[in-house]
Amino acid sequence: MCRMSAFDTGPNLQRDNVRAAVAAHIRQAILDGQLKPGERLKESALAETFGISRTPIREALMMLQTDGLITMTPHRGTFVRAFESSEVEDIFQLRTVLEALSAVRACERRTEEDLEAMEAAVIRLDAMDVDRSGVADIWRENVAFHMAVAEAAHTAKLSAFLRNLFDLPIYYQRPVHYSTEQKDQFVRAHRAIFERIRARDATGAEAMVKAHISEARVFAVEQPRLAAEGGVAALAQAPPADPS
Repeated sequence: MCRMSAFDTGPNLQRDNVRAAVAAHIRQAILDGQLKPGERLKESALAETFGISRTPIREALMMLQTDGLITMTPHRGTFVRAFESSEVEDIFQLRTVLEALSAVRACERRTEEDLEAMEAAVIRLDAMDVDRSGVADIWRENVAFHMAVAEAAHTAKLSAFLRNLFDLPIYYQRPVHYSTEQKDQFVRAHRAIFERIRARDATGAEAMVKAHISEARVFAVEQPRLAAEGGVAALAQAPPADPS
């Protein structure tokens, strides 16, 4: 298991805060790829790493299981969850429904501050160099735009549902690579969605979002499958997909 740094529990840090801090550390290690799919998480090793008892470790792991990041099986142990292609398909279907609704509501409810947040996310992503930025870094900027759209819908539950989906590490666990062409393609898609929301074109924004996520599904599901079946040659023959 990777070596995660301990943190200062201190005499004034309450038990709930310790549990939440441990969960946050482990969650970030999963999202950053330090903890790999299928890797076993031992309570004793984690307790030693963080310098605390096993009770808050166990409580933190239960939180992460509820979030869908790990699996806890009696008599077998606790493991980082590995997502199958069918599960990724389900996630993209949910994203299609929720993000289309977000775009429509954003057209009706967005403020100037919302538009500024969306545009800033597009500009940051456009400025990124795929050769210097990792998949996780590009994914975070991608999420920033999608969440800016969700926040512009001004519907708390909708934003929360989408945040939970984006927190699932499906991109970090799959053998994908962003090319400059792919990154530029989804920057163009983000900018087009932004322009439709700015114009309050609900029909156009909804259609753009659905097309965008459909292309993203190809990147997340089909590219790894092609890589597994035919290696680099198969990937070279596959059409570029929008990886966002």
